[in-house]
Amino acid sequence: MTLTPEADEGGLPGDGAEVYFPGKDKIELADLYSFISSRPHGTTSSFAGSDDDALKLATLYFVESVLMGKRKNRNVSEQIMKIIDDDALCASFNWGSLAYETLLKLLKSCLKSNENDVEKEKEKEKEKDIDSYTLVGFPFAFCVWIMEVLPIFQEKQFVNFKEAGYPRMLCYSEMKSPQFDALCRKYFHNEKV
Repeated sequence: MTLTPEADEGGLPGDGAEVYFPGKDKIELADLYSFISSRPHGTTSSFAGSDDDALKLATLYFVESVLMGKRKNRNVSEQIMKIIDDDALCASFNWGSLAYETLLKLLKSCLKSNENDVEKEKEKEKEKDIDSYTLVGFPFAFCVWIMEVLPIFQEKQFVNFKEAGYPRMLCYSEMKSPQFDALCRKYFHNEKV
């Protein structure tokens, strides 16, 4: 199968992305999820492609949604499609470094002050937008790190932690999404923290 425009020998001819997502210039993560979840029996009777095609599509979804932490309305990376298309490259690729570098780059850009902050503040007041950040690049690891460094999150019932051995990441369940004002009250304005 070829997810990218170059054809490969032994797989589907032409553009595999066009075969599975006809008429789409860019594939969103939601499109990929819908395609995979609409085939409950895997590749047996509900999937026209090969097992290799199904594995590549599932790998693409896993990398984009879990490792990179993308939202469903974001486009699938063509760079990642090319890496997954090449079996040897995909097997040897350092996915952890890619996720870490992406997360680090995003954290640096979120915290960097901008020269146009005054203009942005005026625009936000007009639009009444809520400030938020979207973490990509395996944000689960970052969230677990926060839970480990600030155990008060566990004490205040924002997460459930049950010691179950290693990896410790699997000991956390039901991470709730607290509102900003609750975080300010309980953490940022708390003398214990």
